[in-house]
Amino acid sequence: NQRNYWFVETLAEVSSALYVENVFGRKKYDEKVAIWRDNVMKFDQVTSVQNNYTVWGGEDGFSSVQSNIYDKGPYAFHVFRTTFGDEKFFALLKELAHELQHKEIVTRDIQDVMEKVVGGNMDWFFDQWIRGIGKPQYALNYTTRKNEQGKWIVEGTIKQRVVYGKYRDPMPGVFYRGVAPLTFVTPDGRELKSAKPILVQGPETPFRVIVADEPAQVYFNKDGEILAEDTLINRSW
Repeated sequence: NQRNYWFVETLAEVSSALYVENVFGRKKYDEKVAIWRDNVMKFDQVTSVQNNYTVWGGEDGFSSVQSNIYDKGPYAFHVFRTTFGDEKFFALLKELAHELQHKEIVTRDIQDVMEKVVGGNMDWFFDQWIRGIGKPQYALNYTTRKNEQGKWIVEGTIKQRVVYGKYRDPMPGVFYRGVAPLTFVTPDGRELKSAKPILVQGPETPFRVIVADEPAQVYFNKDGEILAEDTLINRSW
């Protein structure tokens, strides 16, 4: 079924990454994830992962197919893993094998299994990463100040827009939902993660966190928990 063939190669690529992690360690898995991201950013997909075999992929159509099926699709499963954790991620893979073996599968079947594992509607996930086009871009604007207890208050906003294609054209009214931590870099170079990740959705998300050590720099989505353009820091588009 060419219209739903994407998952065959995508899940094969996910499986190869998990094999590398199991044999060589998490660092090697993260290196493969970094390659997926680099390829997604390098090629300008103008069609979705699901429809890439049946819809024109632009002037660089072959590379669009390759980067969608072998990079963006696998990265979507990595996003699921970082969002929901290893327990649900591996439960998903196990349930996919159990529920869908020997069946002709369409994308909706995979979503149904994911919703069973998560216990909620996953339209947003598939609409963003599998059925939709574009990548989010974030602009982090923040200030820091010391409080009476000697800790540091970091507050600000995370703006969002979704862009696509060679010229990063914005998609008006389209916003992704994602979860990623803030990363604080201290003056001596240590990196600390926020205790709770930030849920971003809509055009702008406010935040306010308290950290023990002075943050010389603050980042959002530093380790690619969400597949996105590079985050702008204290500036905007």
